[in-house]
Amino acid sequence: MSADEGRPSSFAEQWPELFEGLSDREVAATVRALAVTWSDGGMIPEFEDVKALTDVARGAMSREEYWVWARERARVLAAREG
Repeated sequence: MSADEGRPSSFAEQWPELFEGLSDREVAATVRALAVTWSDGGMIPEFEDVKALTDVARGAMSREEYWVWARERARVLAAREG
């Protein structure tokens, strides 16, 4: 049995409620953005990270609000590692 067996293969499968109401294009763009972050050596995106990007995609959070959120999130994650 592999470590990934039984685990959702994508963020949209792991947290489908976050992707409800998004178009296929919005889902694909959000998943790509998350995958790029992860593949660039970043941490595996957590629920909060996925929620923030899907909120931007659905218009519940502006891009400016997202950047404020992202800076604070980076501070929190740095403190967690430090």
